Amino acid sequence: TVASSGTNAHNDIGIDLDVNTASLGTSSAIGLDVDVVGATSGTHTSTGMDINVSGSDNNHGLDITVPDVSGDYHIRLFAADDVNDYATFRLKDTGDLEITTVDSAAATGDITITADGDIELATEGNGFVRLDSGTAIYLDSAYSGGSSVYFSQGDTSNYAVIGRSNSGVSTNFRLYEGANLG
Repeated sequence: TVASSGTNAHNDIGIDLDVNTASLGTSSAIGLDVDVVGATSGTHTSTGMDINVSGSDNNHGLDITVPDVSGDYHIRLFAADDVNDYATFRLKDTGDLEITTVDSAAATGDITITADGDIELATEGNGFVRLDSGTAIYLDSAYSGGSSVYFSQGDTSNYAVIGRSNSGVSTNFRLYEGANLG
């Protein structure tokens, strides 16, 4: 009940689930196991969890805290057709976010980002963006001229052009700090 005058503090919890477990053998504990099974006898949509948080000064959709210990992770997404194919999200105590993919049949657990707009990789301070594949890095542009153009942020007069000929032969290049690209 909310008082009609004065100031009252409320700490409301819809479901408070505490699981404390101990074992002398090998065991596991699951805090919440949700199974949603739909049907196809019509048009059905099943949602495992729908979180909507609003109306506060600060709204938090999901807070997950996990120790930074080898083998621990924050989120693991499993493929329904093969649970041995998965992606793992882990936040280390240094603030590093690790995203790892595993394809049990081959090394093809790619990460694909399709944006309806720009993709921005930004670092704070004097950080840098490192592209390291171990073999080759492919930069492909939809520009019909066959070249990719890379600009310095906020200054379109400083740029590098990576071009290719009509035969598809790639052009090797190297950029040095402070190089005159004009």
